[in-house]
Amino acid sequence: EITQVSVGGGMITVSANGGGEVVEIKISKELLSDDVEMLEDLLLSGVNEAIRKAKEKVREKMSALTGGISIPGI
Repeated sequence: EITQVSVGGGMITVSANGGGEVVEIKISKELLSDDVEMLEDLLLSGVNEAIRKAKEKVREKMSALTGGISIPGI
């Protein structure tokens, strides 16, 4: 399952899968004319948030499958 998050008011959208891999990054053309530091900060924020949300979805699904039993490392 793909998790998608947007940061910077939707100027950057990052999609990640349940394995924590970023599968797509979309950048608004408006950002390309702004300063590079802002672009870097937004990319970092978006990637980290997408991975965090994708992992949380995996934990929720595993919890539902295991009846709430905690499995180390998952």
